[in-house]
Amino acid sequence: MPELPLILAEHLPELIPSLIFLYALITLLLTTLLLMARIMQARARLTGVTTRDQLLTVVAQTGLQRLGPRIVDPAPSERNAAQREIGHLYRDRLVRVHFFTGVPS
Repeated sequence: MPELPLILAEHLPELIPSLIFLYALITLLLTTLLLMARIMQARARLTGVTTRDQLLTVVAQTGLQRLGPRIVDPAPSERNAAQREIGHLYRDRLVRVHFFTGVPS
């Protein structure tokens, strides 16, 4: 086994791109899975909601407190804006994670 560090040191330049790719792939998949789990968790919480207060509570539990009233009682012009903001929230998280996984490469 003393020759293993020498072998790794010899082939380190060849291994670095593969290790960076593997790290980026694992990070991206893990983040996507966690985001999907949170979305499914929020969706499951919404099944038993019957009142406005319950809906605001569920929205607050998802981390979208500032969007709660706009989602629950949206004005016609704000409905599309709220949908866009929720979409941007999850898209921006994925973009940030993807950026940081790609920085070392």
